[in-house]
Amino acid sequence: MSFAPPWHNPFVLLDLNHKPALASHFKMTRLERHPDASFSALDAAGVLYTPLEVSPRGEAFGKYDALTLDRSLTPYSATLSMTCWQTASLYMRER
Repeated sequence: MSFAPPWHNPFVLLDLNHKPALASHFKMTRLERHPDASFSALDAAGVLYTPLEVSPRGEAFGKYDALTLDRSLTPYSATLSMTCWQTASLYMRER
């Protein structure tokens, strides 16, 4: 039995299509620490992206769990490359 709706329950995975709520900060922190959950949340929200190859460890400014955003709700003048949890945050911000 759940006493809180899913968007306020910190134990339920983040749905990027919900408006930010009380538990959103905790859910976003979880996405930052678990890239697989970030990619799953992006897929569930229908965000179009292309995963980037992982840079070798130890390389300065390497890309880990990164992607390029194929389409955004806001037009940008360049292709955006960022981590998966940053993309999830941007998606929530754009909505």
